[in-house]
Amino acid sequence: MNCPTEDALIGYLHDPAGAGAVEAHVSDCGDCTAVLAALMEAPSTTPRARLPKRYEVESLLGGGASGQVYLARDTLLDRRVALKVRQWTDADGSQDRETVLQEARALAAVSHPNVVQVYDCFDSGDGLVLAMEFVEGETLRRRLVRPIEEAEATQLLLQAGQGLAAVHTAGLVHGDFKPENVLLGNDGRVRVADFGLSSLRVHPSLRGLTPAYASPELRIGAPGSPAADQYAFCITLWEALRGRRPSQDDLGGFAIPRRSRDVLRRGLQPAADQRFPSMAALLAELRRPRWHPRNPRRAAAALGAVVVLTFALLAARWATAAKCRSEASAIETLWSTERSDRLRHAFGQAGAEATAFEAFERGVRAFANAWQTERLLACRAGGGSGSSAESRCLDEQLEAFRSLADAYEAPTHLSALDAPRAVRALPSPLGCRAALGEPREASAATAALATIVAAKETGHAADVTRLVPAARELAQASHRTDVEAQLELIAGEQLFELGEAAAAEASLFRAAELAEIARLDVVGAQAWTALGRRARLGGRLAEAERWLSLAEAYAQRSAPVTEVAVMGERVQLLAAQRQFSQALRLQARAIDSALQLTGADSLLSLEQSRGKAKALYSAERFDEAAAVEGPLVERYRRVLGPRHLLVGKVLEHYAAALTQLQRPVDAEVALQGAGDIFVENLGTDALPLIEVLGNRSELMLQRGRPREAEGLAARAEALARRRLGDDSPRTHWAIGQHGVALGRAGHTEASITSLLALLGRPASLAEAGMMAGFAADLGLELSVAGRPAEVPHLLSRFEGTPNLSPRVEAKLLIARLVAERALDAPRDEKALGRLLGLGSRSLEPVFREARALLLARVAEQELRDLEPQSPHDRASAPGQGSAGAHELTYLNALARHGRPTREEATSSPSAPRGRRR
Repeated sequence: MNCPTEDALIGYLHDPAGAGAVEAHVSDCGDCTAVLAALMEAPSTTPRARLPKRYEVESLLGGGASGQVYLARDTLLDRRVALKVRQWTDADGSQDRETVLQEARALAAVSHPNVVQVYDCFDSGDGLVLAMEFVEGETLRRRLVRPIEEAEATQLLLQAGQGLAAVHTAGLVHGDFKPENVLLGNDGRVRVADFGLSSLRVHPSLRGLTPAYASPELRIGAPGSPAADQYAFCITLWEALRGRRPSQDDLGGFAIPRRSRDVLRRGLQPAADQRFPSMAALLAELRRPRWHPRNPRRAAAALGAVVVLTFALLAARWATAAKCRSEASAIETLWSTERSDRLRHAFGQAGAEATAFEAFERGVRAFANAWQTERLLACRAGGGSGSSAESRCLDEQLEAFRSLADAYEAPTHLSALDAPRAVRALPSPLGCRAALGEPREASAATAALATIVAAKETGHAADVTRLVPAARELAQASHRTDVEAQLELIAGEQLFELGEAAAAEASLFRAAELAEIARLDVVGAQAWTALGRRARLGGRLAEAERWLSLAEAYAQRSAPVTEVAVMGERVQLLAAQRQFSQALRLQARAIDSALQLTGADSLLSLEQSRGKAKALYSAERFDEAAAVEGPLVERYRRVLGPRHLLVGKVLEHYAAALTQLQRPVDAEVALQGAGDIFVENLGTDALPLIEVLGNRSELMLQRGRPREAEGLAARAEALARRRLGDDSPRTHWAIGQHGVALGRAGHTEASITSLLALLGRPASLAEAGMMAGFAADLGLELSVAGRPAEVPHLLSRFEGTPNLSPRVEAKLLIARLVAERALDAPRDEKALGRLLGLGSRSLEPVFREARALLLARVAEQELRDLEPQSPHDRASAPGQGSAGAHELTYLNALARHGRPTREEATSSPSAPRGRRR
């Protein structure tokens, strides 16, 4: 069968069961597999629906499960429009389609300045198409990333509410009102969008629903209604005013802004019949000035009282303002000029550079400014009472800051180096906006928690382990479930660092359970995120998906900074699932949100930029990864100081990208710098040195220095066995690296013995890809040693490994083809076709690696004569042009057990192996 058309492949993606012939072809065709992967990675930039000639599509604006939106030009009326396209499915009968079109036409008849105008709607035969007004501007969601005043937020939502009211008057409902569907035009006008598909509630396949904004009746399956839109409107208004969505406990508290309290309390009633009778009634109440009485007769009676009370009210307001200013200034007494000077001297006595203290003090001032602002707002919202849950949360943060500052009165050299990160790791005062439940008085348990947090952040791990049990008992005795939840979270993270995975997971599950009881959404989000991260790193991606979904649910109810942090972990999970385009789009959103919320020098912003580099590296876009990480190293140095541990980690990652870009000298400099930082911070037995030594070993192989490579790899293996034992995945990697280096250094039998023993060990799912790569290395070594008959059985154990990277798959195919050629077996055309179909980007490094293995067997004096004769030969890439013939020639050369002719050897390029990251 010839390769199917792209339309046929698209049809297969939408209905695999109905395209058996395509499925059979795709399973054997590397080219079609690559096309399918590309189709799944990115939406089409042109709609598949048949459009009238009047519409010229310019670009894809976005899309999701309900359809895609395209920017197009209406040539008949010479205007730009947004085309929303939703493909019909087999579930869409002719009657359903007609009902949908009738409602879409009714929506097109609505004309209101606060509703996105629908110009046209039609059935293209392939799907529903709506031609709508194109609005240049931003969504309310994007606007809410930046600070917004109550007055501005209220005015924006008033306009959006007018649009909702107009649609309700037309007999329609929205069904999915949320900040993403409110457009803020550059012309200053607010428009409600996305009625086109989400309002078509009569057809289940077209009904949209976002749980965080759904009313109680919608969640149990009731149809959409104006009352449900009203509920979603109030959730959005709350979020605009307070920076987060509400919980039921919020509705009776002072945290609700005074101006909108009555509106929100009524609009968020669980029962639909207890809300406002209409959006118009809600908007009238929202517009009404707080001082204007409902009954005009009361105005005259109240006039005299107003005059009498005016001075009393002003006096009370002045007293409240003074009290709030006094409370907000509490942090100034904790960080005075005298204390700053004293700690600067203490840092110098500990041997820390001046930059470490300067970075630490910048973090202190950033925290102090944010805390003062939030404390002042919380006090004013509570009428100066200072007894709200938010105020108590801020008081506990102040206690945590006090404990941290006290701990730095006598810093060690290492704790001084880590000080900039420690102060930036303090919980954001913005998070206290999500504080729920009844206010709690400070207790011995909260003081113990603050001490433990300070010990953790200043690197006193032994103190944390020692103090947690007693603090847990205090929390339980005083019924402080919220404190106990935070203690379990700290304990879980600490146990993971110590390698006690089972106990760590138990603590994190307990933290999540307690966070739910205490309504501590930030801690719940952090606990489930940590569990998701550990599951991802363990290769348990389905489990990671479950835990991260729970984290996202908690994060939606908490502060924006928590949502961004959880978003960053979602990016890494998407990358592990090889959904790179989606991962990078989401990471761009996370970076933008972090910058708006906390600024460029925050840990949140730095870590989100670091996440982008990791995702790019996972996608094998090494040049882009290096372009991100080079400047990122300097940002980390500026914010945290040049010798901070995190600087070493970023340097290590940067070296990985440089190695893949064949810049071994630059990579070696970066790795050496990372190693020096790890030794300074953690000592000569530091665990990160395992990867530094192993990756430096690969660099030495790349530079033609196999003996040095073997020595470095041996040190990595010895360190891993000493610190982690023989069963750790990191130890397995170090053993494999040493085995490969032994072979390159000419110790073939030792290499084979080491790798065979490694592959005989039980391995976790997360190690499957790594073990498959080492199996390919062993296969080549066996062929070189004259033992190709052992290779097919060895490789068969790993060739079905799920989610293999293209490079590892190519290595396995090469190892099999080499062995079969050495055995004079018939050439496996299917394997060879798959190998060539993987593409030059994947093949080039592994072909060069195989050549390095063979040339290591040739005498040193011959190597100089075996180099490529021209720059063109040196740069030729397999899979393009005549490179395919070079590959076939080279596979024959491989079968000669390490002694290719000079012509054969020079027909393939030279390159390094891959790296662990």
